[in-house]
Amino acid sequence: MSMTPASPSGPAVPQRFADRHAAWLLRHSTPPPSLFHYTTADGLLAMLRSRHLWATDSRFMNDPTELVYAANLMRSEVESELGRSGDPRKQELAAWIAAMLEEKCQNARIYLACFCTDGDLLSQWRGYGSFGGGYAIGFNPLQLFGRDRHELPPWRVLRQVVYDPDEQRTILRGWIQELCAPGVDWRWQLERNFPTLFSEWLVVFKDPSYREEGEWRLIQFGREFEGDPSRGQLCWWWPTQFRTRRGEVIPYADLDLTAAPAAAPAGPLIRDIVLGPTVERSRAEKALRLCTDLGGHPPPKFSVSKIPFVA
Repeated sequence: MSMTPASPSGPAVPQRFADRHAAWLLRHSTPPPSLFHYTTADGLLAMLRSRHLWATDSRFMNDPTELVYAANLMRSEVESELGRSGDPRKQELAAWIAAMLEEKCQNARIYLACFCTDGDLLSQWRGYGSFGGGYAIGFNPLQLFGRDRHELPPWRVLRQVVYDPDEQRTILRGWIQELCAPGVDWRWQLERNFPTLFSEWLVVFKDPSYREEGEWRLIQFGREFEGDPSRGQLCWWWPTQFRTRRGEVIPYADLDLTAAPAAAPAGPLIRDIVLGPTVERSRAEKALRLCTDLGGHPPPKFSVSKIPFVA
């Protein structure tokens, strides 16, 4: 069995694991030039002024199936692949995954900033764009990976949402089969070599009814453990902040996008601003051009929604 080089502190990564992980990363490696974040006028001004982005705790998203859909899917695949086995190793793996899923759904600090590939979606204007009176901000995806003063590994990642249930099950089934293969130290691989894999799946696998959104997600991991999370060996956590939304208190992470790594490709953070269908274009564009000129950054491209929409 081919292996990647061993680390001085533990087993090597089997080549098949490395190949699966490389395929997972490749799936997310080519985002479009602009990714659109729908927001209100207040949200737009805050981002233009501060170059900060708020990432919401995944347990407090608008979608009521957030985490639940993916967790149920994982439980189903674990039951299918491991549940009927009399092999103690497989039973132990199934129990570990079940406990991990329960812990993450209850306690995980996974913060999400959500983007669409389309800057003019009716569903988004209704849900997030101030009911047609908001804005879609086109972010440069290559400028989203700043090194914030609070941030430690694992670094934030950008992932494309997977909507196809068959693809979701194929990904899960392949990894489960590899983990329970003879001779594999699955606990070491998950804790040391692929520590964020299940966290990513929980927030990247979505119900296919949301497919129209074409969503990408900037994921900020809000805590890091040394070894087994069930033993409570917490190394660090992101300093959570709080805001309100329709009378509810919402935890979030404040991501500083001004501190991009020196090796980051050149280009503006904000490429485009799409005005919502009920925004008065002339006045809004004049005000925003003044605002962006005063900000000392390359001005974005302005456009207006083509959707016939009445608030």
